[in-house]
Amino acid sequence: MLYEVTGKVIAVLPMVTGSSAKGEWKKATVVIEYPDGQYVNKLSLENMKNADKFASIPVMSEVTVRFSVQSRESNGRWFTSANAVSWDIKSDAQPAATATGSAPF
Repeated sequence: MLYEVTGKVIAVLPMVTGSSAKGEWKKATVVIEYPDGQYVNKLSLENMKNADKFASIPVMSEVTVRFSVQSRESNGRWFTSANAVSWDIKSDAQPAATATGSAPF
């Protein structure tokens, strides 16, 4: 089942890399802040398939992300992750306005 959330990117965490029996891998993590009624929530989303592209989303951009949620057990403990499947950047982060009120290009 896919879920969808629209919000503002507040953090892009450092890329995590490693190797396994299947070869080298990368994991990108992006944190989104989104409104939920009267509260503002945060959601950490991961992507391994297109980690470089996912990690290049600009901080402060508005995005819509479609994701799946999975849980797995390891040594009697359970772990849950939200994995980004696809995303659309609605608006890029804009540089601060200049004294004349227009953004520099």
